[in-house]
Formats: sequence, C-alpha cells, structure tokens
Amino acid sequence: MCDKYDLMSNTATTPLLVVFQLERGAPVLHICPLAAIPRGEGLRIDTIEPPIAVFHTDDGDVFAIDDTCTHQDASLADGWLEGCEVECPLHASKFDLRTGKVDAPPAKRPVRVHQVTVTDNEIYVELSTLPAPEVH
Repeated sequence: MCDKYDLMSNTATTPLLVVFQLERGAPVLHICPLAAIPRGEGLRIDTIEPPIAVFHTDDGDVFAIDDTCTHQDASLADGWLEGCEVECPLHASKFDLRTGKVDAPPAKRPVRVHQVTVTDNEIYVELSTLPAPEVH
C-alpha cells in the first residue's frame, strides 16, 4: 500500500499495491487516501514507469495523467493546477486533465489519461493500456 507521502516533493515514496488486474489487462493501483492530496495539489507516483500524476482539484475531482510533459522532461505534478488544467512548470504548456489534450503550447502531443475511482475515500487508478507518448 502507498502509506508514505512526501508532499513537500509531491512524490509517493512507498511502492504501490496492484489491487487487481482487469480482464482487459489494465492494472488497478491503490494510490493513497483522498485526504493525502490536498485540494488544488498533485502527487507524483514514480514507483511505476512511466510515472503518473494524480491531481485533486479545488472542486474535489480527482484525475490521473502521465506525469512527464510531452515537450520536455518536466514533472506535471510540480506544475500549477487551475480548474481541470495543469500548467507545466518548465515552459507553461497546459494539459486538460480530463482528456490529456494540450491546451497551450509549446507541447504538441497529449499525455495519457488514467481512470480514477475513489472508493471509501481511497484513490484507485486504472492505468491506461495505450502506449505512452514520446517526450521531445
């Protein structure tokens, strides 16, 4: 289980538990309690490859996307969250957390979106089975 969180660095520090694997082959991970990610913040999960970022919006929604900006190697969990968008801290590309699409350049390629479920105030993420986009 993910029972240690370093919110100063926005990184999960304990290996995640694969709770189960769906028939279609997608693993479902237990991320952390919902309360471990304050509203308006993100958490980088780097115990899997590629890393993902889980965001808890000010409205209380939870989203998960690939953590690495597709423009250059920057952690999106370290970016600025506004509504359903995250802005890359390196060159200000913006990504829609619902679709992964780029909302502002210089990034041109979307990030993968992962399915999030919150059950009993615990966050679970079903990892996408699509190939990860290349970082340029």
